[in-house]
Amino acid sequence: MDGLFLVLEPNNHMYMVIEAAHRRGLTVVVCHGQPVSPPAPFDRALPCISHYVPVDSWKDERAAFEAIVAWCGQRPVRGTYAGYEITLRTEALLRQHHGLPGTRPERIDFLLNKARVREVLRQGALSRLRALEDDEVRRLTEWPFPGRAAFFKPVNGSASIYVRRCTTLADVREHLAEWDGNARQMRRCIADHLQGGHGLVLEEEAVGELLSVEGYCRGGRYVPIGITDRTVLARDISIEMGTTFPCPHPRRDEIIERVRAIHELLGLTHGATHTELIVPLPAGDIELVEVNLRFAGGDILILVNRALDIRFEEDLVTLAVGDGPLTEIPAHPVRYACEQDVLVPAHVRQFESLEIPGDDVFFKKLNVKPGAALKSSTFQSDQIAQFGFAADTYAGALARVNAIRAGLVVNGSRVGDDPNNVVVNYGERWASSS
Repeated sequence: MDGLFLVLEPNNHMYMVIEAAHRRGLTVVVCHGQPVSPPAPFDRALPCISHYVPVDSWKDERAAFEAIVAWCGQRPVRGTYAGYEITLRTEALLRQHHGLPGTRPERIDFLLNKARVREVLRQGALSRLRALEDDEVRRLTEWPFPGRAAFFKPVNGSASIYVRRCTTLADVREHLAEWDGNARQMRRCIADHLQGGHGLVLEEEAVGELLSVEGYCRGGRYVPIGITDRTVLARDISIEMGTTFPCPHPRRDEIIERVRAIHELLGLTHGATHTELIVPLPAGDIELVEVNLRFAGGDILILVNRALDIRFEEDLVTLAVGDGPLTEIPAHPVRYACEQDVLVPAHVRQFESLEIPGDDVFFKKLNVKPGAALKSSTFQSDQIAQFGFAADTYAGALARVNAIRAGLVVNGSRVGDDPNNVVVNYGERWASSS
């Protein structure tokens, strides 16, 4: 296959997609607003990139679209691939312009708006959660959810940035002040998306385990790849610290059924999705956290490949160019793969080194370079590294999480039971029976 393959603002697993597109004979064009400088091992994709097209800003999707189309000229565009939410509007315009299957541009704003999506789910009897939008929250004089906590989150969210669990109006006002101060350090494309004008939403808490379902739509049919569990920080469960794939959840069939119904209600017909849910045990309402119109972020693609012994980046390219068929997803994993994130202790303000114990650790990635100053170690966006390993059983993978974390060494000192290293693995409650 020849022609252009447009990649919008690459990061993490998107570099694996770049390699797969290059192997297929496509000419990879990276459209970017920030420097293209991936850490190892993703830097091996750099020779696969043929052209770089600078984009001034993704906030104006029409301007970004027109600049990219002008650069492409009459050369055929065979596929596009995007990950950051703020680039999805531009990608939708590009896919429509080049006759590629995907979500209609006029639907993207709705699907990225957590408040609007929640309202539709409630109307469709797929959610019971109540939510208040930014202007309503700022007028509150008393706690609106008696006896229940709530999560304050950006209406246009990205990862778990600015997500906070609140139980009082004091929590809400503190978080509002932080949001209004706009002082957190993050990538420009993420900040532009979060501050896109819709503010925050205060959403009633759903009680249960956080997990996600990785899957894709093709020809209007939803296909699940598998369930990914969560490791979260014990001191703040809104901070995700790792994932294990696949998760042999005891409510698997119900979870997949709910995800399929949500996709149908929202009219999703083509492309990879990453659907986050709260699932109580042993029973209870399965509630959506959010549907992401992209493949899972971070390093989940590496886990999927290792667990199922496939190269799903090839299928992501197939989806991107509108071809088929895709690889048949194995019914059972070869192994269970786990990725974990690393925060330095709160007092550390300069990163020098990281030691990760274990011969079974097959993947390591540093987000910051040795010698770098650290402004904060409080938030999910402050994570300095990721590592991956695999085990023969799900229970064995979760046991290794705690064992490896106990041996992490930052700047020559063991991290141990520092609050930034103590985590909760949701699946531990039932993993011993899997």
